[in-house]
Amino acid sequence: MDGNDKLDEEVYHQMVAAAVTVMAAGVAVIAAVNVFTSKHYKKRRCLTDELGKKIDKLAKQVGEVAEAAEALKNTRYQDYTTVLYEEVMKSEGFDESFLGSAFDFLIDNDRTATSFLAKSPKLRKQWLVDFHAKMDGNGSF
Repeated sequence: MDGNDKLDEEVYHQMVAAAVTVMAAGVAVIAAVNVFTSKHYKKRRCLTDELGKKIDKLAKQVGEVAEAAEALKNTRYQDYTTVLYEEVMKSEGFDESFLGSAFDFLIDNDRTATSFLAKSPKLRKQWLVDFHAKMDGNGSF
């Protein structure tokens, strides 16, 4: 998982926590309204209904933000995967099957993949040569 994925995941969890906090606060406010207006049933009901509608609307908006954050996270991961695939596959001097294995390894190892993408074409090729040698030597990297 690279830094952006970690950040996206943190933001997502913060948004979910905020949604839970907002809903809990809404319940607490409704309870307070009930206590302070218990002598005036009609007024209490009006305030409770109005507040409930506002809380429902806010909860829906927070849910939409969480969904948007999740979609952003999924899109960013898909973009990362596509870029990694394209960069690995355009490496010259290796057969497609080997490059596919290198891509699979990199997808499973985010830190190594991030390092691979940051390198110059010459250093990427050297990494692939080293990876190929280790794969030939004992079947694993």
